[in-house]
Amino acid sequence: MTPPDPRVKAFIDFFCTAYAEALGRPYVVNGAKDGATVKRLLRSLSLDELQRAAGAMFCDEWGKERASVGLLASQINSWRGGKAKTAGKTSGFTPAKTGGTDYASLARRFEK
Repeated sequence: MTPPDPRVKAFIDFFCTAYAEALGRPYVVNGAKDGATVKRLLRSLSLDELQRAAGAMFCDEWGKERASVGLLASQINSWRGGKAKTAGKTSGFTPAKTGGTDYASLARRFEK
């Protein structure tokens, strides 16, 4: 049996702390679902990149008010031009159409 990836717990701990700081209430972790989502994201992003993306989400009012691990994954797929599994539609919102923030640009603010 493969041991769990410690980066998954590290990110979820980070996300919970950032959520509490941004919204003043605890994040309710959706156990296996959030863990599986983070594990999948960590296949293509480093822990640092994922944390910067989450930080960018919390800097945006639209993202902050709807913040979840699932929304973060959706936004990352949207930035990369990923497709949703249903009906071939782009996942997440399109910033240009909703007046939202370009999270990829915001994430660059967190680069070292």
